[in-house]
Amino acid sequence: MKDITTLSILIFFILNNQCLAQKSNDCISNSNCSNKKIHYWESIDDDYKEKIIFSGKINELAIDYYNGDLEISDDSVTTKLLDILVQFKKTDIEAPFYFFLFNKILISADGAASEILGKYCQKITLNNPIYILNYFSQNAPIMKKYSFLLGYELYFKQEGLSTLKYNLEEYENAMYKKIRPQFPKNKKIEQTADNFFKEIKQTMKRME
Repeated sequence: MKDITTLSILIFFILNNQCLAQKSNDCISNSNCSNKKIHYWESIDDDYKEKIIFSGKINELAIDYYNGDLEISDDSVTTKLLDILVQFKKTDIEAPFYFFLFNKILISADGAASEILGKYCQKITLNNPIYILNYFSQNAPIMKKYSFLLGYELYFKQEGLSTLKYNLEEYENAMYKKIRPQFPKNKKIEQTADNFFKEIKQTMKRME
């Protein structure tokens, strides 16, 4: 009888540990897990960064760029990488990593490579406006980088010389439509959005 009881306890602990391990994996793959909160790449610890990178959700091109094995230029590989990076949703496990990489590209790109980034800035901000504006509120230099690239591209859109999807008015309306429900409880987002579009318009004005 004692052997049966011991065996039952052992089986219980094995099954319980398997359930806990599965729950942990579910939290990594499901950002809606109640005990997990995704922040930005700079604010998460190394263990969680590793879990993201080895989650199976990260595209190989992103890994190559992160490891320094891919150079950014105005070629098809770069545009493929950018298309991947701007499509995340804030609830995706890859969101902090992809957003970090996109910002890294923005900061380091120059010449012809920088000229293609305006449209991707528009895409990523429209896909994740709250996530990105909240980051802007904590990082003014990166907001200035986005606003410069967008202002540059929106100016040429205004002149009929850009294939950007939305002009200034359309882009501004689309952004505010998405973020306006946050205004009553989050004045920081409203203020950051106002400053963001103010800087975009200033860039466009300087180009006249």
